[in-house]
Amino acid sequence: MQKNISSQIILYFFFASYLILSNNKLYSSIFIDIGHNSFLKSVFYFLSSLIFFYLFFLFLSIKKRYLRFLICILFLISSFFSQIYSDVSGNIINIDNIEIMMINTDSNLDFFYQFKDHVIKNFFIFIVGLVAVLIGNSKKFKINKFLSFFAIFFFISILIFSISRKGYGNQGLPSQLQFLVPLPLIFFSNNFIYEDKIPKKKELKDNNIVLIIDESVSFKKLKNLVKNNEVFKFLKKSYSIHNCSAQSVFSFINGLKLQGDQLILRRNLWFLAKYSGYQTIYLSAQEKNDRYQYLQMPSDLKNIDQKMFFGNMTPAMRDQIILKELIDLITKKSNQFIVVIKNGSHFPYEKNLDQKKYDLKRNESLETIYKLSLKENTINFLEKLISSNNLNTEVLYFSDHGQSFKSKKLSHCNSLNPDIEEWEIPLLYYKGNKNKKN
Repeated sequence: MQKNISSQIILYFFFASYLILSNNKLYSSIFIDIGHNSFLKSVFYFLSSLIFFYLFFLFLSIKKRYLRFLICILFLISSFFSQIYSDVSGNIINIDNIEIMMINTDSNLDFFYQFKDHVIKNFFIFIVGLVAVLIGNSKKFKINKFLSFFAIFFFISILIFSISRKGYGNQGLPSQLQFLVPLPLIFFSNNFIYEDKIPKKKELKDNNIVLIIDESVSFKKLKNLVKNNEVFKFLKKSYSIHNCSAQSVFSFINGLKLQGDQLILRRNLWFLAKYSGYQTIYLSAQEKNDRYQYLQMPSDLKNIDQKMFFGNMTPAMRDQIILKELIDLITKKSNQFIVVIKNGSHFPYEKNLDQKKYDLKRNESLETIYKLSLKENTINFLEKLISSNNLNTEVLYFSDHGQSFKSKKLSHCNSLNPDIEEWEIPLLYYKGNKNKKN
């Protein structure tokens, strides 16, 4: 009797510790990230998590150890991959990440060396969960037919939900399901094809190339703000390949192209730049330390010579610091390929403004605040950059996606009835300090 009580206490300790350690971002994901958009969605994910945790605990009551192990190990593996991706990128894993991981298995060793601290940490969390599974529940709960059918119904419902969202919709689910649920869809979909072609080497010019990817800039809203502005004389409308940041930036960096119904990944820009003889520099206003949130593989990241991340700073300061660093780089050196990920007009828009500079009223409209953010973080940014730009620097500017301001809809990343303004983005090209037409 005493032995059973002790084993129960040990089980509760390891099981609770495992769930807490492996789902450290679940609360903020449900009640902040999802909750600020939809109360009903946050309730759905909260109840789904509670039901899963209850079922997971019941699975520990399965008498046959091998069967208990086979069922529970799937959740442990799912959590292991989900948490590593979350630690490295700061994002929730989705079907795109899983597909990319599956076609880049040759990059696994590079990944381990670059992110071994995250891998080792999550391996220990895996072991904590494994101990709970091996101990099992000595105080056996009777898993009757009703509970068995309920468990089957729950997991089928979650899978159908994922299918309806095309493999997305995992944010808000426990880490034990984030990798496991979309995984089967990989085998029933047209996966990425990797096109391993190396282009003909071009003669290196004595110049700099700067690729600026802004955040959440609407072509329509920007166009209305820059009429008669020479810096934006040849502003053009273009279209992003996705209305969410991670996927669109990934598409730009990896030269994603559509060929029929097939998605083809080409050689990464970092490789192409190094291959062409440029020094490669990465300035990111959104990523922190070595957290790469745009799905890039470690084998490609090895081609970056210099990295400066500013995601730990207050949003209103990030683009200003990047602008100073960028001007310093292009005025002192040549033969540099520089990618800039701006903070731009990331939601919430008011966070991107100096609150003391603007006397914003409590009931100020969202569009007004957004336009102020565009003026501060896009218009002023480009005016200052171009005025200091030397003749040997080419700048290509665009945004990751647009914004829609229709009521009762998400501004972007809207997977149900998205608006075209979510895809419409500004496109600008500068050579030296001139805005060029072509």
